[in-house]
Amino acid sequence: MTTVRRAVESDLDSIGALAEMKRIQYEAYQPVFHRRAANALKDHKAFLKTLLTRDNTLLLVAEEDRRVVGFVFVSDGPPISWTPS
Repeated sequence: MTTVRRAVESDLDSIGALAEMKRIQYEAYQPVFHRRAANALKDHKAFLKTLLTRDNTLLLVAEEDRRVVGFVFVSDGPPISWTPS
């Protein structure tokens, strides 16, 4: 059974791994347009961490058998802008 809940900081590694799998898949289809940045995984996890503390943003995970199998975030504010450090 799939359950959906708010993400917590301990989910960020799983979310990052799912996103990285998609980046690899997209890069295989379109290697120029979807070329992965060198620090994509590290930077994406840092971005996701900021979502956990935003008042107008909700980060959710889907779980099956206590394993994160999907994620989504939504915001009711202006588009989210973020620059890696």
